[in-house]
Amino acid sequence: MIRRTVALLAALGLWAAPAAATTVTFEDLGFVGALPYESGEHLPQDKFTSAGVDFNNDYSETFASWRGFAYAKDTNLVDPSYLNQYSAYHLPGGGGAGGSTNFAVGFFYDDNFARITLPPGATPVSAALTNITYGALAMRDGNAFSRQFGAPPPGEEQVPAGEWPDWFKLTITGLDSAEQEIGSVDFYLADYRGDSASDYIIDQWTTVDLSSLSGARYLTLKGASSDVGEWGSNTPMYMALDNLEFNPAVPGDANGDTLVDGADYTIWADHFQQSGGYAQGDFNGDGVVDGADYTIWADHFAPASAALPVPEPATGLLFALGTASMALGMRRGQSARVRRRAINC
Repeated sequence: MIRRTVALLAALGLWAAPAAATTVTFEDLGFVGALPYESGEHLPQDKFTSAGVDFNNDYSETFASWRGFAYAKDTNLVDPSYLNQYSAYHLPGGGGAGGSTNFAVGFFYDDNFARITLPPGATPVSAALTNITYGALAMRDGNAFSRQFGAPPPGEEQVPAGEWPDWFKLTITGLDSAEQEIGSVDFYLADYRGDSASDYIIDQWTTVDLSSLSGARYLTLKGASSDVGEWGSNTPMYMALDNLEFNPAVPGDANGDTLVDGADYTIWADHFQQSGGYAQGDFNGDGVVDGADYTIWADHFAPASAALPVPEPATGLLFALGTASMALGMRRGQSARVRRRAINC
């Protein structure tokens, strides 16, 4: 019965207008005193929030260090030391994407990663990424901890200088509300694997498409490098992020296609009276898929024809079930008549 109801609703062309995309610019975040960054020392929780999106922050008072995300506005493009953790490497003048001031900085190492939590039902679209100054200069020139990219490691001196195939890759993984992996997107912040003329270290804000991660509630970011030592990667595991764009949830849209239709009803029905997230039909976020979520779904579809009123939730469901049953009966009657004709022939 559920499948037949869905077929009827789909035939009616139920839909909902998509919401306008939201862009996280970090311009709504402030700083303490003259500091050009917030590492987490002054955050009341283990995260900060911009435009409704949460960014994890794990700050250690003991070591005055952090991991996950910080946010900043620093524009130092020349200091190669590890103290310069808060400058986006955006030539020639630094700063945020599109001439903005603020941006986020992600730091990850070993089994740790930076984590973004989107609002329930939101769909990631894209993000602007670049290196930070400390990481970019470490790859370009080398330092006490990192090898210059393209320079052969010890024991590989037979490879000409500048020809070693180094790389620094960021992997963005999408997880649904149940923490199950949806997919991932790789972005190379530096790549020396081709001929020397094509070697590059990202020095501009670069937009990365995240639409393949539709349905993700969480985005985790982690780096990997070709320059690996006894204690893991030697390349500084940092990146800068700005202009994270996402489509807000359309109420009742479980599958994230911006339409509230029979497909979303199917998802709701398949998970009825179960625990789940927005993608399972829990549109009000109370942890269970129930009649209240059906009401949200029903209240946010509209018939293709303006002459057809939007039914009340209970009435609409009865109408759909009754009409689907009628249609099924008519098909069965037609099939029976066809069979009788075949026998009489």
